[in-house]
Amino acid sequence: MNIRVFLEGIKNFFTRKRTRQGGHTGLLYGGIVFLVSMLMMLAGFLNNIDTALNAIVFQLGYKPPKEPTRELLVIKKDEVTSSLIGKNPDRAEFASLFRLLGQPQAVSGRLADKDVSLDLLRIHFGFFQGLKELPISLSYCDWDVFFSPASMSLDASRGSIANTRIREFFKSNPDHPGFTSLVKIEGRTWPPMNHSIFKALAGGKEPLILPTMMVNWNDPELLACIKNRVEPEQIPEKYRATFLLLERWQKLFASLGRFEVRLDFNFFPRPGTVFNMRFIGLIKGSASEFIVEPASAIGFDFVLQGLKDRKTDGVLQRAIKKSQAPIVLAAHTRKTGFDQYVGNSTSYGKVSNEQLVLNKVLPDPFFVKGKAGVAFIDIAAGNKSYVTEVPLFVPDKKEGLLHPTFSLMMAMYLLDARKPGEKPSYVEAMRAELEHIYDDVVAGRFKGFLVIKDLRIPVNSDGRMLLDFIGSTTRGRFEIPAIPSFSFFECFTPETLASFSILYPEEPRLRPEFANRNVLSIGAGKGGKVAIAGPFEVSDFDYFPTPLTYDSGFAVQKEPLMGIEIHANAILNITEQRYLRHPSYIHTVIALLVSTLLLGFLLDILSPVAGAFVMVAFVAGSFWHAYSSYHIARQLFNFSSLVISYPTIWALATLTNYLRQRARAQSTKEMFSRFVAADVVQYMLDNPELVRPGGDKVELTIFF
Repeated sequence: MNIRVFLEGIKNFFTRKRTRQGGHTGLLYGGIVFLVSMLMMLAGFLNNIDTALNAIVFQLGYKPPKEPTRELLVIKKDEVTSSLIGKNPDRAEFASLFRLLGQPQAVSGRLADKDVSLDLLRIHFGFFQGLKELPISLSYCDWDVFFSPASMSLDASRGSIANTRIREFFKSNPDHPGFTSLVKIEGRTWPPMNHSIFKALAGGKEPLILPTMMVNWNDPELLACIKNRVEPEQIPEKYRATFLLLERWQKLFASLGRFEVRLDFNFFPRPGTVFNMRFIGLIKGSASEFIVEPASAIGFDFVLQGLKDRKTDGVLQRAIKKSQAPIVLAAHTRKTGFDQYVGNSTSYGKVSNEQLVLNKVLPDPFFVKGKAGVAFIDIAAGNKSYVTEVPLFVPDKKEGLLHPTFSLMMAMYLLDARKPGEKPSYVEAMRAELEHIYDDVVAGRFKGFLVIKDLRIPVNSDGRMLLDFIGSTTRGRFEIPAIPSFSFFECFTPETLASFSILYPEEPRLRPEFANRNVLSIGAGKGGKVAIAGPFEVSDFDYFPTPLTYDSGFAVQKEPLMGIEIHANAILNITEQRYLRHPSYIHTVIALLVSTLLLGFLLDILSPVAGAFVMVAFVAGSFWHAYSSYHIARQLFNFSSLVISYPTIWALATLTNYLRQRARAQSTKEMFSRFVAADVVQYMLDNPELVRPGGDKVELTIFF
């Protein structure tokens, strides 16, 4: 094949000749589609599409945390608690929760034991005669019995192979006087048999390391039992020995924190020895009880409106008042067209029926005692309750201030727990910042950030912060939940649990030693953490769809997030400075203008097939730009107008050019059909590349 003809064919495939008529069709449609798409975007018609596309972009780049957060706990009022105690938890149970979370507890140590000492190493100095064994005897030498091909016996009495050979030598030479040495060293730290330091740390006389190496730790059923924290009675029989091993390893690591080495000197302890040194390992017995500190702050996502039972309300008030941890009680706002009274709180403003008033629903002042405060639990739910952002403050023109929301207040308490005693505290700095920006917010001039000490939190003019969801209390598609949680009943005091155990003696989970074992543990428990409690039952209707749950094929989890989980994500966004900036309309308009005109220009010089490839490349490029903007530049990019515009421009330009070409072809056929046969004209139209100046010299026969 002629190379020139081949290249000419490729050129014709990817390009087309521009004519005077319709030479800028693509460019024209690019400008028109730009104007229409921009108006639709500014009018808000594309908001739902942008929400869906940004959810997909989030899910594609989502990376679960390597481990759950260690500073925040979610306390769930879930179906498990209601079924165990036979009712929906109420104010008596709320008081029990405040007592356990807000005060220190003395907990009996489950691994309590006595002091244990172990000789690690003895060094003797003196004049030693007639030795018929090596003067250096260390337990590590005994391991050669296990690995020597000449000896497969595990008889610990034989000792090392070297000592065995020496004893055999003296047995065959009884008249030999033996060795003389100035030093003798004895060490029994880790013999292959008998007592060792590992057994002493872990407790018991059974082997520890070799049985551990023989367990199949990849067994899915075993892993499920471990991750789900199965109750002791529910552990399958075949895994009981494995769980005993895990308990011994737990005790080993706990004992390491109490392990110390002492040096002991003795002069002339025995004949022939001048002095010796002993390295003694001492494992102090664990305390019979230890103190679990209160939570650093408690957030309560239930509005305690009004008074019910005088006695129960008094118990709840005293529990709140005695709490050593600051407590944030929930309030919320709602819009009505008339004055409203809830409990002892009064709504503000009276307007005509055509207007709506923002009313505050507050907890009864009877409960706002001690270290208790109030914050608003409002969530900015969009279309179909879809949540992508939360407000951080609520304007109150009646009182002339901005109220902090639940998420912002709890985040400040968490940051104060990181830096105790620092002045001004984050809570104080937050209140000062809200006071500082109040006039700008009311006047509509507020456009920027919330600046609280070293934090610069991006919010819009309404004080809403975009959420970059970290996860929830469920595992979803991943192995571990992002946020640790406990059920309500696990946070009841032992006294409350004991009373329920009397009512339901057949339920072992209500026994205090089982229910409280995690929340009152060291490290994973409530001590020093921010605890937020909220509804978790479906009947509470406090659940919302989020980008985590958007049904796209890449969803992180299926279950919608509860309101308290959304607050937890907002708290972690603030404290970890994991911010997202709101999308910029200017950014989108510029990208839309440049890309639509460029695509229109390219469609004018490319063939329809090549133009389709370019159009697809533009759509993919818009996804890539949105992905980079979200996960790298940390700013949302609304690109639905781009995704819609590109196929529209290609379709309009291609259809218009096709219709114009067809009209020109019909006109040409009608004109040339006057002079030559219609079949010849059709052949020329079907093969335009053959229509060129010149010709071929051939023999022609004409019949008359």
